[in-house]
Amino acid sequence: MFYCNNCDEVFEEPETIEEHHPYGMTYATEYWAVCPHCKETDFQEAKQCTRCGEYVADTEDGLCEYCHYDLYVI
Repeated sequence: MFYCNNCDEVFEEPETIEEHHPYGMTYATEYWAVCPHCKETDFQEAKQCTRCGEYVADTEDGLCEYCHYDLYVI
């Protein structure tokens, strides 16, 4: 699972897009792994919250924001 830092979506696999750039008398092709929701390249591997199991960005305490708030703020 992956977590997008741009749109906060969680997804199983990144989408691959290709870009074509002039290269001499022809074109070169670059392939990019992107978030399937917003098409940005700013994503990371998602971690499961150690308390509820929801997939989130990697955190220091291993908790999602709701479980962190529930345990430490209330």
